[in-house]
Amino acid sequence: MTGEHIWHHVSRFKAELAAASPDVPNFSSLNALRVLSRPAQNLLQLAQRLRRWRLRRLEQHYQMCADIEQEQARQAYLNAAWYQKQAALARLAESDC
Repeated sequence: MTGEHIWHHVSRFKAELAAASPDVPNFSSLNALRVLSRPAQNLLQLAQRLRRWRLRRLEQHYQMCADIEQEQARQAYLNAAWYQKQAALARLAESDC
């Protein structure tokens, strides 16, 4: 049963409860509503856990991407510094000649 299917039954039983006379409680509908509500609650809890897990995984993924980008930027900075040093050494060697 899908969550939508369960909620259809839950809403149908709620409507039956609302239509029942307030003097005579409809225990069979109450019990059916209670029984159908448990799987729906379990599905909702499962969906919430999956959503939290997915969001945690996304956060970890993006944090890892940020770390990689930061490392690449650091490497690019070091490479630029190395090339600048080589250019300075070449200028120095040229001026000595």
